[in-house]
Amino acid sequence: ALDRKEPSVIRYNRGTLPDRIDESPIEFGKWEIMLPPQKVTLFATGTLLPMAEKIAEEYHTGLVSMRFLKPIDRQIISQCAEAGSKMLVLEENIAAIAPLMAMYANPAVVRSAAIPNMPVSHATVDQQRKRYGLTEDHIVQMIKELEEM
Repeated sequence: ALDRKEPSVIRYNRGTLPDRIDESPIEFGKWEIMLPPQKVTLFATGTLLPMAEKIAEEYHTGLVSMRFLKPIDRQIISQCAEAGSKMLVLEENIAAIAPLMAMYANPAVVRSAAIPNMPVSHATVDQQRKRYGLTEDHIVQMIKELEEM
């Protein structure tokens, strides 16, 4: 971001960071395929990524780290769609990325686990995740439903 010749934002994580550190340069706008596309592929970012990684390994799904929210990586979306993958987008905010992905992935199936676009009651992070379906149990249930489609 510091080398770009346009306005940029560096967002620092408020939670814990993953143990793995990759010091190689990150290409602007490019997401990372952490596990190859499968029947269901999870797309996650930020604090939901470690949980998504655990679920993906246990339930044999693909996994994509959405390192950039803008621009979205159309190439990876197309690659997953062409592989026949159903995409489950984990967003710890309102569903902003999933609707865009659905446009580029058409006719592939894209679902979202996200906060609804409405006022949210105050609560702890864990309470809000439980209230809005951003828990491991709910995500696993969504994976199973997608696999049955």
